[in-house]
Amino acid sequence: MSSTAMLMSIVILIILYPFFLYFKLNSFKHKLSVLLKELDTNVEKHKHNASEELAEKIHHKRRAYNTVVRAYNHTLDSKLGKFLAKKYNFSTQKSFEFQGR
Repeated sequence: MSSTAMLMSIVILIILYPFFLYFKLNSFKHKLSVLLKELDTNVEKHKHNASEELAEKIHHKRRAYNTVVRAYNHTLDSKLGKFLAKKYNFSTQKSFEFQGR
């Protein structure tokens, strides 16, 4: 691969990274909301064993989600992130980490 092609692929990856984070963030938000609804349903039905298992899943999803949130917010703080937010009308409002139930 020539150096020009390598440079172009790196530039393209840098530009696409905020988009990837944005869609990943929305995906995690949806998955967490589904799991939380399922947990609430199980708690109401007094399925304690199922609730513990779900709580474990939620804990792992929450940690992964928070990692993506930190990366997304860091990207928005960078000059490239600000430029892309302005150019492509990204929401410049930072996302907040999921603190708990």
